[in-house]
Amino acid sequence: MNLIQSVNALVVIFILHVVEALYFTAIYWVAHQWLELGEFTSGFRDIFRDYFYFSLVSMTTLGLSEFNPVGHLKVITALQSLLGFMMLTWSATFYFKALSKNN
Repeated sequence: MNLIQSVNALVVIFILHVVEALYFTAIYWVAHQWLELGEFTSGFRDIFRDYFYFSLVSMTTLGLSEFNPVGHLKVITALQSLLGFMMLTWSATFYFKALSKNN
């Protein structure tokens, strides 16, 4: 894999992870606004930025936030953390194997 292919692979992987975070951003919004499956603690504002930020920190299993989910939103958060861990690990493994295969 040459440098251009390597950079392209990283960009594609990055975009896929952002799309995954956006899916969960929508899931949190629907679960919070339409289905009323739970709330967030104080500090949360009902805007895209807070949903997206929470989705990103949950996906990376970092969990660092001023606010936390309450109610059934906790289950969605746990599932996203598990899926995020699996996808990030798979991406790193895939990239490492692709990079080392041609060297």
